[in-house]
Amino acid sequence: MVGSDYSEFHIGCNPPLRPAGVAFFMEELDRLGIVEILYEPQVPAFKVIALRAMQSEVTDRIGLLLTSIIETDTYPLDQPREESGSLIDIGTGTLTIPWSVYYGSQQYQNDFDKYKYPETIRELPFKTIWPVDSDYMESNFLELDFNELLRMAARLGCFSQNPTIESLAIMLGCKVTHNMRRTILYIGTSSSKETIDNALKFLDSLFCLTKQALANIQHVVYTTGYNECFSFRRLSQVGLHRCTFPQIPTDNQKLLGAVSIRTATQDSERWIPDKAKCKPRTMTLGKRSTTSARTIPSCPNPESQKNNDSSRSSPQETPQIEPKSEELHGLDELIIFDVDETSASINQSQPRSIKQNQLASLSLLDENPPANLGSSLLGSTLSEPKPKPLSKKLSHRSRPHAIKLLENYLQSLWSILPRCPGYVTVQVKFGRFYLTDPSDQCVDVGSGPCWEMTELLKGLQATVQAKLGFSTTLSTTSSDADHLTASPWILQGTDTIFQVHYELDEQRFIVDIDAETSTFSWYGLTSELGSTIIHCVHHAWDMKFAVSQSNNWNQSPIHMEIGKEITDSLQMSTTVDGKRLFELTASEEVQGAIAMIQLLHTKRYHCLRAPGGILSVTKFQKLMPSEEKHGYRRWAMPTGHNLKGPNPETWFEANISSTKLSDLLKDNANLSLGEYLSWDTSQQEDICDELFGPVLETIARLDEVGRNNDNGLSGDELSFTNSEGSGEPEVFW
Repeated sequence: MVGSDYSEFHIGCNPPLRPAGVAFFMEELDRLGIVEILYEPQVPAFKVIALRAMQSEVTDRIGLLLTSIIETDTYPLDQPREESGSLIDIGTGTLTIPWSVYYGSQQYQNDFDKYKYPETIRELPFKTIWPVDSDYMESNFLELDFNELLRMAARLGCFSQNPTIESLAIMLGCKVTHNMRRTILYIGTSSSKETIDNALKFLDSLFCLTKQALANIQHVVYTTGYNECFSFRRLSQVGLHRCTFPQIPTDNQKLLGAVSIRTATQDSERWIPDKAKCKPRTMTLGKRSTTSARTIPSCPNPESQKNNDSSRSSPQETPQIEPKSEELHGLDELIIFDVDETSASINQSQPRSIKQNQLASLSLLDENPPANLGSSLLGSTLSEPKPKPLSKKLSHRSRPHAIKLLENYLQSLWSILPRCPGYVTVQVKFGRFYLTDPSDQCVDVGSGPCWEMTELLKGLQATVQAKLGFSTTLSTTSSDADHLTASPWILQGTDTIFQVHYELDEQRFIVDIDAETSTFSWYGLTSELGSTIIHCVHHAWDMKFAVSQSNNWNQSPIHMEIGKEITDSLQMSTTVDGKRLFELTASEEVQGAIAMIQLLHTKRYHCLRAPGGILSVTKFQKLMPSEEKHGYRRWAMPTGHNLKGPNPETWFEANISSTKLSDLLKDNANLSLGEYLSWDTSQQEDICDELFGPVLETIARLDEVGRNNDNGLSGDELSFTNSEGSGEPEVFW
């Protein structure tokens, strides 16, 4: 059956039919041109699949038959004049049923089974339709393509990368079919009702996670100013284009025209853009650093898991093999943070709060931008909260509105997180937001346009998600770490991980080898299930509140075998000139290949005000591969000379997490899709304190971070047309 030749449509039935009425209708209906017709009592309506060329004729035929049934089986009731319209105004016979009786009774529901299921499901003893709730289906499910559900199931590791209805049926242990639009599933089995119940739990969880993953990125604007509006300014206008690393490599050239959000203040009925620019700085690195002094502009980069398959020749020096017991433990000496760990001074000043604004509609890519605003609808509370003792929690009343919005978003995830299987993390990540390929008319080059916060947020929500970038690389130099880890953060512990990315059957997974214990763990690639970007318009950096998930492959024998093979074969050696080399054996018995190796050195800090809040600062180092010889391949530490370009060899990332929430999420690792954990909701306030209490104080310290970054973009002689003027193009740098 070719889909383009057929049409699926519904024809409502008012008043509803009794089972006898549906039976009569099915017997009398001329089925010419009709492929399938089912009755959906929860609507109530007939669902019809018919030849597209005959849809109009079929619709008329069904309408005439329903009209005939209703005219012969219903009659008007006499009503007192004073109660006209307040009582049932028709009587029914044996074929139809009044609405009040229909909604108030379930006595007929099972009697419709013969007419609401396809033939392949109809005779099975246990069956159901999913989604079960019609209101839920109409308001949510019809927005979703069923193919997205299958892709999410594959992403969660339920089955292969190319799932089908048939593979889903095998997993559920049921017979499964669907309607033409793939928005309804008909499920049946001859085994037990429990099988049906488990299938529904599986599908409900899958649907919730899919909807969450497909939801647009949320946006929050954090500002401490007043009488402000907001504008989009090119990264090059504010000095950030060279020091921002792309989230994905293809974004690098797009950074030249990318924009970020800045503020504008009113002056004599004009909106004046914020003149602040991030200037490059000259920085002399400490003697422990491997780089020389450089002068570069400021800023960040992409995700922690980067793909780099480029190969380099291995050093020619003859290496001296070190004892296995000391190999990985020695990694702690390779990765240095230039951080003052004894700093314990406490800055207790709190950020100022801002006033909430309502959303209004606007598209950032609209070719008709708004006029410059003559008055501000924004405001803020300028009273500074008094410092609080460290033993007290941050008052929720004193928190800025941006933080309260994040708390609300976290609470909205409380029904999603307990049903998400695998390794789940919830973090506030530091980085930089940028928007690629904006309309020129939306870019402020000195004379607007400007937006109110309500318009700005609505416009961001309407923007194509692929244009929204968030780079998590803060710096490529160790000396920037002290800006991240000043008070209220106190060093808690360190980890050094040898991270191997492995390709198996066109899927990548990760093997983490602990440098201290030589133990290993393995899991799937990490992907985001949902996020909110916090635009810090007065600072160089932004934040992202992100929920991420990776699959637990602990029950997979082949993944465990590969992880053990990699760990056992790992050897570390030192050349005569002090270079560290790592050597891995490629086993002929194990399929797949190593795609990338990184060293991750993480320092964790706890917060004095909220001890459960953990700041993690991670230094990533890509190892450079040599040519494979006789089943062996060497991987060398970065030289430290390649500091320029979109893909740095060494970079830093940072995030804040909650100890309490991380403890709750540990049980998700062994959760099966369809299961649901019971969480203590009383911990929500403490979790919000740990996650969001220190973030604004920390982001304010990052303005100096990343000024020596260099993504290789020159940015010389960039010009931008003033969309509201006719003068010469303005040249920046």
